[in-house]
Amino acid sequence: MNRLLTWLGLTAAAVAAGSMPAWAQSAKSSGFGGLNIKLHAGATAGNLKNDLHAQNLLGLGVEGACALTPTSSIVGELTFSAYGAGKGYDNTKLTGTVWASNGQSSVLGVPITLAPSSSVDYRKNSLQGFSLRGGYRATFQGAWSWQAGLTLDRLQYRQEANGTLQPRLGGAAIGNLEGFAVTPTKTGMGIGAFAGVKAQISENFSLETNLLSVGYTSIDYQPFTYTGVAPSYTTHSRHGVVLEVAFGLKL
Repeated sequence: MNRLLTWLGLTAAAVAAGSMPAWAQSAKSSGFGGLNIKLHAGATAGNLKNDLHAQNLLGLGVEGACALTPTSSIVGELTFSAYGAGKGYDNTKLTGTVWASNGQSSVLGVPITLAPSSSVDYRKNSLQGFSLRGGYRATFQGAWSWQAGLTLDRLQYRQEANGTLQPRLGGAAIGNLEGFAVTPTKTGMGIGAFAGVKAQISENFSLETNLLSVGYTSIDYQPFTYTGVAPSYTTHSRHGVVLEVAFGLKL
């Protein structure tokens, strides 16, 4: 994915730098500039990458712009994005103390642990939803412009948790096996920001690169065996980082 982003960025630079067409200098001085369909692809970092155990982003948006001057405009975009779908990971707690079904975490000072051969905890996390972007865009050279603004994100975090956990004391099983198959979700609102550059390749096509901060709320299932209390869910307000490219098509 990182190689793809680099290749796309270099391609945009080569195309835009190779010419400075007349239409790049003839923007509307004021008023609504029409709609663009935009296809987003990118790579995540920080909390997003760690929570989802994946880096991929795909999105589809509709953008509108209102010109303030021949070289500047206010832009807004409604985007649906999907992050990290499809990649699972092993969450089995094979080190440290766990709790048996009778509520014990040790016997005569010997800690209770998980039996590796009969315990598995498989998780798969994903994040998707809508974002509303609003910002300012200004031309700085020919077909090139810079942009920056804020985002309002309404994203749903979804976790698939499936497993069986068998505590053991030494080499022998102790207590009952705990099984679970749950799919908790959490929808949250978050505020983020974006900044980037845009290359107008032709009158109808554009390519841009943006760095985004994304706000969301994660959710995580906690089985009894890990905590010693009734199964529950923990949530956390999070922010992640995304490096994206977006192809634009004028309608």
